[in-house]
Amino acid sequence: MALMTANLTIDAGATFRSTFEFLQPDDSPLDLTGYHARLQARRSLQHPPFIDVSDGSGLLIDGPNGRVTLLLAATDTETFPPGRSVFDLELHGGQEVIRAVEGTITVRPEVTRG
Repeated sequence: MALMTANLTIDAGATFRSTFEFLQPDDSPLDLTGYHARLQARRSLQHPPFIDVSDGSGLLIDGPNGRVTLLLAATDTETFPPGRSVFDLELHGGQEVIRAVEGTITVRPEVTRG
């Protein structure tokens, strides 16, 4: 079971940014120092990923503050298939793997194009 569920909406052809914040039970930040992250999105579980990013390449980890930011360029989002897809974000630290976020991504098609 994931730590949180998120349903994201991405406008194709636009820059996309979403930050996930992970907290301890006492509401202090969960220290993610030393963790690595990976996120994939697929039309369905049987399809290949159309988003496949990791820390340093689409995911930014702010370890001491317990934040992971997904940042996607407009040139990438313009290639995403319209409609609803599934995604998850995993955190890897040592031998531990945590499914931190799971949910859906809805891509809204772009009307204005070059």
